[in-house]
Amino acid sequence: MAGSGEQGLYSRQLYVLGGGARRLAEAAVLVSGLRGTGAQVAAALVLAGTGRVVLHDSGAVRTGDLSHQFLLGGNDVGQNRAEVSQRALAELNPHVVVAAHTEELSEAFLASFQVVVLTESPLEEQLWIGDFCHVRGICFIVADTKGLAGQLFCDFGEHFVVEDPAEGDPVCAIIQHISQGNPGVVTCIGTEDSHGHLFCDGDLVTFSGVEGMSELNGQKPIPVHVLDAFRLEIGDTSSFSPYCCGGLVLQERLPQVHSYKSLRQALAEPRIQVASPDVLLRSQSLHAAFQALHIFCKEQGHLPRPRARADAERMLELARSLRTQQGLLDEYVVRAFASVSAGDLCPMAAVVGAMAAQEALKAITGKFLPLDQWLYFDALECLELEEAMQLTEEDCAPRGTRYDGQIAVFGATFQEQLGHQKYLVVGAGAIGCELLKNFAMMGLAAGPGGHLTVTDMDTIALSNLHRQLLYRSSDISKPKSVVAAAAIQRMNPDVSVTAHQNEVGPATESLYGDDFFQHLNGVTSALDSMEARTYLENRCVRCLTPLLDSGTEGPRGNVLAMVPFLTKPLEPAGASRDGTFPFCTLRYFPRTIQHTLQDNDIHVDFITAASNLRAENYGIPPADWLMSKRIAGRIVPAIITTTAAVAGLVCLEVYKLVWGCQDLKCYRNSNLCLSDCLLLRIQPLPPTTYWYGGKEWSCWDHLELQAVGADGKEMTVQEVLDWLQRTYGWSVTMLLHGYTVIYDKEEDEEIQAQQQAQRLSEKLEHAREMRRLELLYVCEGEDAEASNRRPPLLCSLP
Repeated sequence: MAGSGEQGLYSRQLYVLGGGARRLAEAAVLVSGLRGTGAQVAAALVLAGTGRVVLHDSGAVRTGDLSHQFLLGGNDVGQNRAEVSQRALAELNPHVVVAAHTEELSEAFLASFQVVVLTESPLEEQLWIGDFCHVRGICFIVADTKGLAGQLFCDFGEHFVVEDPAEGDPVCAIIQHISQGNPGVVTCIGTEDSHGHLFCDGDLVTFSGVEGMSELNGQKPIPVHVLDAFRLEIGDTSSFSPYCCGGLVLQERLPQVHSYKSLRQALAEPRIQVASPDVLLRSQSLHAAFQALHIFCKEQGHLPRPRARADAERMLELARSLRTQQGLLDEYVVRAFASVSAGDLCPMAAVVGAMAAQEALKAITGKFLPLDQWLYFDALECLELEEAMQLTEEDCAPRGTRYDGQIAVFGATFQEQLGHQKYLVVGAGAIGCELLKNFAMMGLAAGPGGHLTVTDMDTIALSNLHRQLLYRSSDISKPKSVVAAAAIQRMNPDVSVTAHQNEVGPATESLYGDDFFQHLNGVTSALDSMEARTYLENRCVRCLTPLLDSGTEGPRGNVLAMVPFLTKPLEPAGASRDGTFPFCTLRYFPRTIQHTLQDNDIHVDFITAASNLRAENYGIPPADWLMSKRIAGRIVPAIITTTAAVAGLVCLEVYKLVWGCQDLKCYRNSNLCLSDCLLLRIQPLPPTTYWYGGKEWSCWDHLELQAVGADGKEMTVQEVLDWLQRTYGWSVTMLLHGYTVIYDKEEDEEIQAQQQAQRLSEKLEHAREMRRLELLYVCEGEDAEASNRRPPLLCSLP
């Protein structure tokens, strides 16, 4: 990956994965099982730039695969899954060798790989391959999804070295002074975006560029003791030369050695990683349930039938026998798991497949802490909806369609509802591509009356290709939304989709007005502009439209669900914690001088040279090209694994919205950290309430007025004032639209009379185009805090 073209392709990934990313070009990975989860693993590895990815599957494409395997098309039914997937994946990245293997796996074949990933694999195969890999030091991963639950296992051998366990850059500080003493005290200079250093007690540090006390330069890493925000204690400096000037103190991250049990041993003595202790029993129960499933399949010759009570009870018996030596069992979890384990869901494959791919990248690069050793993920809360609990075996029986895997979980009627949905996808970048891919697989907007609208102002760039799987090199410079819409229609020709190239903001309210939002079933945002995200949230609150907001930053991601009257509206997004700026802001919407300093190689060459010359003048060690680009551009990095997992989590919430769920406990906000393989899902907060005018209001409430006067025309201001008095008993002293005063009781009588007589939108620019005005008002007797506790007035114009 040394060429300039490749450097542009992978530049953001290099920021996240560090120097270890260069090992990807020489790595060989086997992915066995090319249904939904395996396809997600393989696609992520190919996009990441893994040198050689071999796909293994002896099965043929079935119609049901089309609801969760995005590399397949209707014409591929009957062909070998590995061979079809190989053709599709080879188009994604010309720098990666993608091969297909359709014969049985052998020890001689397995020995050539650094990493082996098994999906859709029977336990007997997992065990013998796991034993072989453990002895040979080959990193071994098992990833599997069944219905609404997923399983992930890692065995990286008995002596696996993690070269760089932490996320982000090492802590660094500029030195102001170093005392001679025992211990010596290092005083650091505060930076523009920090009031002091960021070191912690016990951190190991090295020194460079120190003048005077040059004995510190090049020393082995030494521990520090933090005195305060600006001072650190180090070892004995009493015999060193007096400090003169300059120098940096840099955190040193030492490699860590980790040891793993083989799969055979780890099944009986599981180390299960959980985000919080309260989910440990649930994960332990799923551990038993997955083992019971393997036994059930061997015994019965098939997976438990959807919603078949007898099969679920047999699964529970098997799980009980496995847990007799291992502790308690959550029987509800086992029954729920069994009832839908025959299902295949694209969102589940996206989440578990992306997490498995990140673990494979850790195995290759030595970057970030690997999973230790089991992780279980489920969205069984989807089954707690009233409609889901009433489903029968007949409702979930296969229909011979591409959606049978989804029907097995949610039933045929639900599948029809998915087809009728109208959704707006704002942003067709990294997350947007994954959302659209999932929507096509799920059949969202693939039925009568359904429709997807996707809008994005951006065009496709070279650096997009390593994390946006809907695009190819031939698409560079084309509009993202147009290419993405065409790509998902190839995946599922039944999907109805329209591509726009507009910003969703005040300037486009004539196009995306209240009528547009009110006719939507939901909105998903995949934006990297904080202002745009806030605007979109406000519009959805005003129009009572559900919003699923998502974002990523390197290996971190989050999903927030906003459901009218049920959840608290989203909090305003803050600035990035490290002072970075979203890339699209840099390129298209600069507002400050920082936004104009930027993706450009010639500029970065100059900046790197100039900054290193200046650094030399002050005795500061130089920075390489990539470090200079990151500092100058302040770009928020994105990687395919995080975006795929986040999009999968969004789509799990879409299922609940399609049900029309009004039970808060069924929804989840998610926080993801793939660097530590942690996923935390919590119930959203309920909406806040307040008192105004003698009545309790929700933050979702507003006053609705059809502003048609007695003459059939638009109401006058006086008629609006009369309506508020008549309906709520409020005497209004001021009426405003934004910053424009429509009526003010403090004006003299002549001006008041003019204001009262005018039509509501008479003096408002663009009001007629919007057709729906949001007005603010002040009433007599209000206290100073009333402005934050007043439901808005929405007036619909004739």
